Amino acid sequence: MKLPSDTPRQLANIVSICSVTKVDLSSSPAKVKVELENGIESDWIPFGNAFIGGTRIVAAPKVGVSGLLVSEGGELEVMRFIPCFLTESNDVMIGSDEFIILLNNGDSIHHKGANLTINVSGQSTINASGSSTINTPNQTINADGSVTLNTPTTNITGTGCIVFN
Repeated sequence: MKLPSDTPRQLANIVSICSVTKVDLSSSPAKVKVELENGIESDWIPFGNAFIGGTRIVAAPKVGVSGLLVSEGGELEVMRFIPCFLTESNDVMIGSDEFIILLNNGDSIHHKGANLTINVSGQSTINASGSSTINTPNQTINADGSVTLNTPTTNITGTGCIVFN
């Protein structure tokens, strides 16, 4: 039997602002507990990640991250947390043609117009199941140590000269 108070309760449960209090990455799917504005903590619930077309950004929310608690039809059994509010005061300002992914350790991917910059603070690896080609008018490799080519054959083509120091 549906009570008269069910409809307002369900509407109030559809979307709520909350923040993460606990994260469990050992379960599948990974889950979070969130605290609602009224101080009530939720049970363990799944969280959503950004997904646009065929592109996904997969990252676990951290304790303190704010977002929305969304409940389909206002039923608490089908809640999901969507992290979406940046509450830090050092917000990054970007232009309309920019896309930036910032990682916790300071690494970043920055796309602006026709330029792509990838900043890595540690070791980086590119794995390709097929061939890899770099097409560019000029290529510069700056290394404080050495550059190693591990290959059975090295082909050098062109009309320039090779300088060995």
